[in-house]
Amino acid sequence: MRSLIRAVLLVLSAGLIAVFLTPQTALAAPECSVLNPTTGECIIAIEMPGTPVAPENPAPGQGGGGGQAPAPAACVDDAFFPVPTPVDCVRDGGYWSNDRDCYVAVADPQPPAGDPIYGGNTGGLVYRCSYSVTIGGTGATYFWSDVPPAGPAAPPDPAVLAQQAVDAMQLRAIEIGIVPEAAPGRMGLVGLPTWMWVDQPAENTYGPISRTVAAGGVSVTATAEVRNVVWSMGDGRSVTCTTAGTPYADSYERQSSPDCGHTYTRTSAGQPGGAYTVAATSSWTITWAGGGQTGTIDDISFTQEAQVQIGELQVIQTR
Repeated sequence: MRSLIRAVLLVLSAGLIAVFLTPQTALAAPECSVLNPTTGECIIAIEMPGTPVAPENPAPGQGGGGGQAPAPAACVDDAFFPVPTPVDCVRDGGYWSNDRDCYVAVADPQPPAGDPIYGGNTGGLVYRCSYSVTIGGTGATYFWSDVPPAGPAAPPDPAVLAQQAVDAMQLRAIEIGIVPEAAPGRMGLVGLPTWMWVDQPAENTYGPISRTVAAGGVSVTATAEVRNVVWSMGDGRSVTCTTAGTPYADSYERQSSPDCGHTYTRTSAGQPGGAYTVAATSSWTITWAGGGQTGTIDDISFTQEAQVQIGELQVIQTR
C-alpha cells in the first residue's frame, strides 16, 4: 500500500522552469513567456505536470457520500510510528524521503575525498539523513548517493537543469570559412596553402555562451565553448584546430595559415563531383554549477560540410 501511495504522490508536484536569455539571443530562442521590456530579459516558462484531481465518483469502499476521495499525505513516516503517519515535507533545511524515512539535505561541509563514506565512488554527494523523531543522539546519519534521493518535495536534479540550460543554448555547427572558396567556378591548386576558419563565429556556433535555468529553488548555470574543430579534408588527412582560425585576405598571397591550414598534394579530379568533401566537426566542452553540485558535458559535437575543388597547374614548354 505504501508503494502505491508513493507512486500516486510523485506526480503531484508542479512548478515552473525559467530559462534566462540575453537580449541578443531572445529572438532565436523559443517564444518568450515573459519579456521584460526594460532589460530585454527573456524567461521561458515550462509548466511541469500538475496535480491530478480526485475522481468525483470514487469506487465503492474508496470514499463516502459521493464526494471526492481524500488525497493521501505526500510525506509519510512508517519507520518510527506504528502506522504510516503524515509528516512535514520540508523541515530543518531538508526534504522528506519516503524511501529513507528521513529528511535529506546535502552535507555541508562535504567529507574529504577518500573518506570511507564514499565507498570508493567518485562524483555524487554525501547527504545528511535526519529523522522525524529523535531517539537519543543526533537523530541523523549520513550516506553517499550519485543522484539526489527522490522525495515528494525534493528539489530538481541539478544535472537535469544543466541539460535544460544546454538545450536553451540552441548550439549548432560552425559556418565554414575556407580558401579556396567552396563555390562554383572556384578552384585551388595542388601545393598551394588552404586556409580554414570559423566564419562569423557566434556564441551558439563557437562560444563562449552561458544560460541559467531555475526551478524549485535551485538555479543552475551552464557555460559552453568549442574546444577544437577537426577538419576532415577529404583526401584522407585531417587537421585539428584549437582556435577559430584566421580568415584569409588577399594580402597574405601564398603564405600558409598561422593556425589552421592544409596543403593538398593531389587534385580532386577523381572525387565525386570533382571536389573534395571538407567536413568540419566542432566539439564543445560544457561546465555547469548549481544546487551544490558541479559537472561537465563534453560529448556534444556538430559537423558542417563544404565542397572544394583542387586542380593542378601544368606548364607546357614549346620551342
